[in-house]
Amino acid sequence: MIRVTGVTSDDRVAELIEEVAANDPNKNHDPPFDLIVMPLAGGSTEYLAWVKQQTLKKDPSQAFFNEKPKEAMKALDNAVDDMSVKGTHHFN
Repeated sequence: MIRVTGVTSDDRVAELIEEVAANDPNKNHDPPFDLIVMPLAGGSTEYLAWVKQQTLKKDPSQAFFNEKPKEAMKALDNAVDDMSVKGTHHFN
């Protein structure tokens, strides 16, 4: 048995159920999946606003995983050979 816990907004629950049903690896068994939905009866207004913001439907074409990787950074080759100080400074 696999147990997954998550939080979503009320208006995305139906979509979540459809997504779980479509991707259930045990869909040929009875019952195919068991999903328990519990409403958030309380919580700070900041947390509830965060949940709402995080579960907004987004344009998948703008997702970070659709971006081509940038060219790999090259290693620095400017090693410091001499750490001597040019000039002397006295601070009072």
